[in-house]
Order: sequence, then structure tokens, then C-alpha cells
Amino acid sequence: MGGTGSQGERSGAGRRRPLSSRLALAALAAYGVLLWVSRPATPFEWDEVLAQRAVLRYDVANHSPQPPGFPAYIGAAKAVNLATRDPLLALQVVGIVAALAALAATWALARRMGAPPAAAAAAAALLGASPEFLYSAAVGISDVSGTSAAVVAALALVAAAERPALLPLAGAACGILAGIRPQSGAVVLPALVWAVAAAVRGRRWRGLALAGLSAAAVAAASWVPAILVTGPQRWWSATTWHVHYMATVEQTRHLPGARLADIAYWWLSGSVFGWGFAIPLGALVIAGTVVLVRTGRGRLAALAGGAVALHLAAALFTMNETVSLRYILPALPFLALLAGGALAAPRRLVRRTAAALVTLWCLAAVAWTSPALIERRQPGPVWAALTWVKKHCDPATTRVVFDGVATPQVQYVLGRAGFQIMAIERANAFLLGPAPPGEQTLYVTPQPVPGAELLFEAHHRTRRIVQLAWGRYGSCAVSRVSDAGAALFSPEWQARKDGWRLRGTGRIELRAEARPAVVRLCAGGEAITLRRPGWPAEAIAPGRCVMAPLLPGAGGALEVSAPADSAALIPPVQVLPLAALDASSGLASAYMVPQVAHVGGYGGALWRTDLVLFNPQAHPVAVMAQFLPTGRDNEVAPTISGTLAPGQVLDVPDVLALQGFRDAGALGALLIHATAGAKACVSAGCNFLALARTYNARAVPGLWRASEWLPGVATAQALRPGDTAVFSRVTRSGAVAASVGVASWSDTPVCVGVRVLGPGGGVVETRTLELARFGHAHVPLAADVAGGKVEVELVGAPAGAIVVPYVSLVDRGSGQPAHALADTLPEHAEAPGWVPPYPAARVAR
Repeated sequence: MGGTGSQGERSGAGRRRPLSSRLALAALAAYGVLLWVSRPATPFEWDEVLAQRAVLRYDVANHSPQPPGFPAYIGAAKAVNLATRDPLLALQVVGIVAALAALAATWALARRMGAPPAAAAAAAALLGASPEFLYSAAVGISDVSGTSAAVVAALALVAAAERPALLPLAGAACGILAGIRPQSGAVVLPALVWAVAAAVRGRRWRGLALAGLSAAAVAAASWVPAILVTGPQRWWSATTWHVHYMATVEQTRHLPGARLADIAYWWLSGSVFGWGFAIPLGALVIAGTVVLVRTGRGRLAALAGGAVALHLAAALFTMNETVSLRYILPALPFLALLAGGALAAPRRLVRRTAAALVTLWCLAAVAWTSPALIERRQPGPVWAALTWVKKHCDPATTRVVFDGVATPQVQYVLGRAGFQIMAIERANAFLLGPAPPGEQTLYVTPQPVPGAELLFEAHHRTRRIVQLAWGRYGSCAVSRVSDAGAALFSPEWQARKDGWRLRGTGRIELRAEARPAVVRLCAGGEAITLRRPGWPAEAIAPGRCVMAPLLPGAGGALEVSAPADSAALIPPVQVLPLAALDASSGLASAYMVPQVAHVGGYGGALWRTDLVLFNPQAHPVAVMAQFLPTGRDNEVAPTISGTLAPGQVLDVPDVLALQGFRDAGALGALLIHATAGAKACVSAGCNFLALARTYNARAVPGLWRASEWLPGVATAQALRPGDTAVFSRVTRSGAVAASVGVASWSDTPVCVGVRVLGPGGGVVETRTLELARFGHAHVPLAADVAGGKVEVELVGAPAGAIVVPYVSLVDRGSGQPAHALADTLPEHAEAPGWVPPYPAARVAR
């Protein structure tokens, strides 16, 4: 009876083994199908494009691929490419085959070192479900292939330690690893030491020698052709330069330059996409290690733990912490071996708990990665943008300025298509001269370039794919340098939802035919530097703002620099729209700012006026400002005087809060003129520029809007007797308030007539405003009108009377205003040396 039972048990076990093997092969095949159907439609990563170039033409000195060269990996892809005729597909096929080999080798290594089938299957499942492994397996980079080669080499070395006849095969496996990705070699050191120690104890000198020769021969079979194809001197120069460059650029991203807190975060959490994955995986690793040691499988625990420890020790001192999720890959099979060891526990409850945790972790990991796998079946943003340019633009007439993060992609797609391409760091000189007639300049950047015409923009829909792509290539925009008169921004500026990103030195420039403008520039969390022609560099502290003139032409451009080797995020740069200056024909020595306020309004509004003065002269200009309060005779007016330094842009926030004006009134106008000694100066050497922004401080006071600004009005553009000032597109309703204002530049009382016309031309409201000397009036309209007109005329005024009318509209919902001067007025020539009238000065004491 006993013998029959034992034979039946052995027969059942024999039947189960083929069934479990078939299930394992089915799972492996299903995983391969998943990788195949979810492979990327286009390359997305820098190294992937370099590898793709290498499949077509291998040249390490030209970074095809990047040094040192990965010759066995590229050689395998070249062989596959003979059949596929598609370098991208060839690299993906190599990656998929390597990933399947890594899963099989991980399972086999666990079984060979005594782990039960469930523990071996758990290790393979954890590796396959790991988000970065799952995502990178079908991507044309060498990381997964290197990981596969490492675990295969470790398996071969363990087998050779037990069967010395396999030493030459183990040496060959190590040679293949050296040819695919030598950076992964640290993980095989424990197995190598074990195999060598076993051979020495058994005095297998011949086997050791053959193993060394086979390793050298196999490695040389890939490296020697690679070096010869590139050229020994060129290969050596490229490799040593690359090592030096990476050591210099990344010295703060690994020990000893990196902070320990950052190292801990990136390698413990970031390498597996957050603590939600890291903590349960860490618990499994600890539990599995303990179980393996306690169940007599200490060699497996030591080999896997040693592999992980050696790889991390090397990585912490040589590899960029922010790319830890990619650089952890060679250690993942060995972490999986330790975690899977929990299923070797002798107690059923522990095994079931561990199995449940492994299952949940794998399901969560695959679910987390799935959106990225689905989305990458569509062209990536960078590839889509470049393909759009290639399809819609003529290489003979299109110049492309691109962000350096997409250098290999641009070179591969557009450079090979004959486009003239140039990296951003060379673009400033490139843009000094305008494109010849019939040609265009395009920007290809992660975000749109401010001030340029946006032609194409693509974004990843899921953030997961950006995380798996190490934070790069989540979006791409194609912008065209505008032919309009707006300010031009170089592509170092890129617009994001949370502000503008500046890397390096960005330029702000007006075309030669444009009018001058004023720029408001604010620093974000980091200091930035402003350089303007003829002036020393000016540091702008975090959170501070400055205003600077922007003059037409390349010689008047502003340059703004972010901190070295970093990018600055700043509030959007605001350029006073050129339309706000169009009402002023050139500069003048005297201006009427027709509206200034420091007063409350409808719905809790707080109306404030900021004054901006700009001295374009190479010498100081003395100026006098006189406040003309509304509803008064201003024969004598509150006066403040000052001096504008050469080239100075003076920003006076809330001008009526100044000591000389604050007690004089809350609403009115401002007369500003240049002085020489005690008299008004009317020569060209006294010309300056005046602008004013009247806004609702309850709305968004820090954000400029064109509609809030009015330029100062010179006497030549003011309203005279016989003229009619017309304001078009005026609306007054329950949603929009409308007011008419008039500021008098006359030393005698004047009468002003106001007519409001509907869209059909019929008069819907009239007003007569009596203004005292240098008086001001601001009255609301009562009649509703949509898209009507306002006409203003002087009534019975003396010949020398001068007034400046304006219209203000306010959205009652948002509190946002829109101010306007008359559409057109005839320009009146002044007699040489004529000095307009001014009130007597009352200087605050």
C-alpha cells in the first residue's frame, strides 16, 4: 500500500511539473505579446534616437550611440534590422527578447539556488510588473538588455560554481554583458566571486583560464570592431570626454556632492515611483531575506543581497540620482529574488500573505503603468511636432531653432530632411538678422515661445508617461517668429501654465520699425539678471520687479539671465502693448495724463493709478507734475518736482498717494512737463515719455492689461475748438458701466459738449460740462447703448482752449476697466518756442 501511494504521489507531481511549466511558458508568451502590442509608435528618449542612428551608421565619436558604445546591443539590433528594415522596430525586438530572457533567467536562478516554484514565479512576476522594466522593455535603449545580460551571466556563473565544466560558458556570458552594457557588471560580482572561489578550491585552473579567454574573446568580438569602425583615437577621445562631462555635470547628483536626503529619496522611493510601491516592496524584500536565511537558502539571499548592495554602492557615487528609476534596473531581478523568497516560508499563512501582497503589488504596478503603455501607441509630442514641420514646411525656406533637450530627435528628423537647424544657444546671433523674404524661422521647444505664433502643440495626456520618461518630452510646441510689431522673445523663454521658464540668457527684442515699449520684469523664486544696452547688469532679487525701456532694433534688445546651470520660473514678462503708445506721435516735453485716481468705486472697487515716466535722453531731465483735482478751479495746483536720470524708467505706484497729492483729492488729471531752471522746457532735449495705468486694485493688480493704460497726451494731440473727438464701440448696460472724462489744459474756463449716439446714429444722451481753469470732470453715462459712439466738442471756447477727453468702461462683474482716447484727432502744429499754460505751483511742505 505504502509503495503504491508513493508511486501515485510521484506520478501526480510529475503531472503537475509539466502543467506548471506550460503555464509558465504561456505567461511568458503573454508577456511578450503585451510588450509587442504596446511598443511605442515613435522614439521618445534621447538615447533611443542615438541608438537608432547607430543601427544605421555606427560612430561613437558622433554619439551614434553615446560613448562608450554598447556594441553587442547595437550589433544585435543591426542583425534584426536586416529583416525589419526599420531601426526603431529592430531595437524594440531586441529589447522584448531581452526582457523575456531576463524573466526566464530570474526564475531559473531562483530555482537553481533552491527556491520553490512559487517563490521563483513571484520573483519573475515582480520583475515583469515593475513599472520601469515593463515600460522600458520595448523601448530602444540598452538598459533592459543590460539587465537581462547581467542576470543571465549570474545564472551561468552559479551553474559554473556547481559544474566547473560550464566555466567557459559563464565567461562567454560575462563577455556578452561587457559588450551590451558594462555599467551593469557590478551585480554579477557576487556570483563571479563564488564561481572563481569554487574553481580555485577544486583546482580547476584550466577551466578558469578558458573562462577568462572566452570572456575576453567574446567582449573583444564586439568592442574591437566598434573601436575600429569609429577610429581608435576618435573613440578614446569621445569616451574620455563623455566620462569627464558626466562627472562634471552630474557631480551634485551623486555622492559625495549630493545631499543625503536627496539620495535617500531618489534611490529608496523615486526608483520605484513613490512610497506607495517602495514600502510594500521593501517589506517583501526584508521578509523574503529572512525566510531564505531561515530555510537554509542563505546562499541565494547572500548572492541577491550582495548584487543589490554592490550595484547601489557603485550607483550612489557614479549615477544621477534623478534617473534612479532607470539606473536601478540591473538590481531589480535580485531585489525580486529577495522579495519572492517570502513565498518559501514554511508556514502556510505566511506564504499566502506574501502571495497576496505580491499579487496586489503586481496588479497595482501594471495598472499604474497601463495608461502610459496605451498612450505611447500614438506618436510622442516631440516626434509629432517634428513630423508636422517636415510635412508642412519647405526645408529650403525654413530655419529651425530648437531646444537642446531634443537635439538628437531634431537632427534625425529635420537635419536628415535638409532643414537648416540651430540649437538655442546659437539662436540669439542667428536672430539678429531677419529671415530673408519668403523664408521663416520656427522654434521647436517644450512649451510655446511667448510672442511667437503658435503653429503646433502636442502634450501627453497622462502624467505617467512623463514620469516613466524621466520627466522629459511631455510636450512640444512649434512656434513661428511673428512678423507683427509685437515684442520678440528668444526661445530660451517658454510659456508654462504656472509662469515663464527661462534657461540661460533670453532676449526681448522689437523690430527696427516698431515703436518703443516698456517692459515690466519680475523675478520669481530666484534672482535674475537684466542687461540693457549701455547699462551695467542689474540683479533683480526674488519677488522684485523692475521696468525697463525696450527700444526698436537688435541694438535696443534686453537680455535676461537665469542663474547658471539652472532654469528660473518667473511671472510672465509684460510688455506695454504698442497700441497704448500709438496715440502719441513721438515724444514730447509736456503731457496731460487725463485720468488719475485713488478712490473707491462700485462693488468695492479700489481705483488706483500708477505713473510711468521714461527719459530716453543721455542726460538728466527735470520734470514737474501738477495734480488737477476734479470739480475745482486749479489755477494753483499741488506740485511735485524731480529729475529723471539718463535712460531711467520711473515707476510710481499709486501716484495720488504721494505726499504732495494725497490730501488734494481722490480723482482728477495730472499735468507733467519738463523744466529747465524755473521755467518750462520745450526743446527736443527735454522730451520724455509719460504713461499711466488706472486699475482696480480689488481685481488682479499685478497683471498688466492693455485696456488699463492711457498714454500721456501732448498739446499737439489734444482737442481744440472746431474739432470733434469721436469714441467708437462704446457700450453702457447693466453689465458695463461707462463714463466720460475731460481734463482742461486751459487757463480760462471752458464748456464741453458730450453726445452719446446709438448704433444707428441717433442721439440717446447729451451732457454739457463746465470746467474751471485747468479743471477736470468725470461723469457717468445714464443711457443704455450697445456699440455706440461718444462725441466730444468744445462749445464757445476761446481759440487757445485745449482739453483732453477720454472714455472709461468697467465690467461690473469682474471690475476690469477699459480706457480709451479719441479714435482720431487732427494734429495741431505748435509755433516754435510756444509754451502751453500751466497752473501756479503749490509745493507741499
